[in-house]
Amino acid sequence: MARCQETHFIRGNGGVDPDRDVGRTGVMRALPIFCGMSNFISVEFIDLQSMSLDELWALHETICLILARKLEAEKRSHEQRLNELRRKFGKASNETPERRPYPKVHPKFRNPEPPHQTWSGRGHQPSWVRELLAAGKTIDDLRISTATA
Repeated sequence: MARCQETHFIRGNGGVDPDRDVGRTGVMRALPIFCGMSNFISVEFIDLQSMSLDELWALHETICLILARKLEAEKRSHEQRLNELRRKFGKASNETPERRPYPKVHPKFRNPEPPHQTWSGRGHQPSWVRELLAAGKTIDDLRISTATA
């Protein structure tokens, strides 16, 4: 990766000065600023412990700006890849994914009293099934025969 050629120096009041201003301690602290998305900068020469709150905040804002740019670029890259894959597999990029069509599940069990209560056998047992099983009925007693269905 290329290194940024541009180095800015932090003023004592936390501002960034491209003209090498001297901080409150009389020592120049170099604060590298990212020049572009692909540039890499080493921070080994920054003494974070001796930086003032204003200087640290300026560094924080710079890092947040760089992160926001990089995240947006990565998001655009992923969206572009998704659009390519959608075109490859025949879906438009603005289509919302559809749910898979599930087959109709017919009831397999019926309550003798009242007979409008049915159960497909999937999921939790309804209370009427639990009550009838507790009363001594078997699950086969509740099964809907294929001849009447």
